Amino acid sequence: MISNILRPHIHNILTYPRYSIAIDFFFKHNFKFRIISVYLPSDDLQLSLDIQNNVIQWINQSLNNNIQPIIMRDLNAFQNNILSAIKYKLL
Repeated sequence: MISNILRPHIHNILTYPRYSIAIDFFFKHNFKFRIISVYLPSDDLQLSLDIQNNVIQWINQSLNNNIQPIIMRDLNAFQNNILSAIKYKLL
């Protein structure tokens, strides 16, 4: 999944199995970032909330450690047009 050129720069990998992954990259000159990829299931509200809370924790950790977060997510959870503040905490 990660190019061979980038592999030496991986510092840490976090996962929420089947639904999200965060990879920390550390480069020269103290340039650090965390790529977070998220899939939110649209049919299980509690699981979706758990995943979002976990990702929010990852974001806060990265900011506290001066790591720039980059969040990617699957937009399938937006199938219905009713946006709920609870269901879409990451927005």
